[in-house]
Amino acid sequence: MVESHVQKRGLIDDLLLQENMQIIGHATNGFEALNLVEEYQPDMVLMNAELPAISASEVLDLFNNRHYAGKTLLMTSRPCESATEAFRRRGAAALIDEANLVADLPRALDAVNAGYAFFPWHPTVELAELTASEPSASLLHSLSAQENRVLRYLLNGLSNCDIARVMCLSNKTVSTYKMRLLQKTDTKNLVELIAKLNPTGKAFLK
Repeated sequence: MVESHVQKRGLIDDLLLQENMQIIGHATNGFEALNLVEEYQPDMVLMNAELPAISASEVLDLFNNRHYAGKTLLMTSRPCESATEAFRRRGAAALIDEANLVADLPRALDAVNAGYAFFPWHPTVELAELTASEPSASLLHSLSAQENRVLRYLLNGLSNCDIARVMCLSNKTVSTYKMRLLQKTDTKNLVELIAKLNPTGKAFLK
C-alpha cells in the first residue's frame, strides 16, 4: 500500500483488514513502491494518485515496463475526467474517490477480484445511442462539448455535486449547464429530458 499520510494509512489498513486482505508492505512514495513491488510481486497495489517524488502515472508506466502482473488500484482526492482516462490507459484497475473511501474501497476490491475495473467517474453513456431519431440528433448537435459531458453524467445518475467534482467545476457552474440543457431541450426536469431524447425507451447504459 502506497500512502504518505500516516493517519490515512491507518484508516486504509483497517479497511483492508476488514476485507480479509493481507498487507505485505507500506510505501510513502513511488520509488519505495517500485522497490516493494520488485521484491514481493503482490497481487494488488493500492496507491495514492497524488504521490511525492514521482507521479502515479510515472509509477504505472514503470510497472508496465517491468511487466508487473498484479492490479493497481488508485485513490484520489481530486477525481477528474482527464486523469481518470489517463490512469485507465496506463493499466490502472480502479480509481477510488477518497471522499467515499469507506464505501468505495470494498466495492473496488470486489470488482477487481471478480475481473472487472472500477471507475465510477468514467462516463458510460454513449450519446450516439440517443441519435436514432432525427429530433434527438438535432438536439444533441445543438449542445456544446461541456453540455454533452454534463448530460452524460446526469444520465448516469450523478448529482450536481458529483459532476462538479469530476469535471473540476463549481456546483453553480454545473447548475448553469443543467439549466441550459433544460432550456435548449424545452424540458422542465431531467425526467422530461430523458423522455425527449429517448422516445423509444431504449436503455442508455451499457
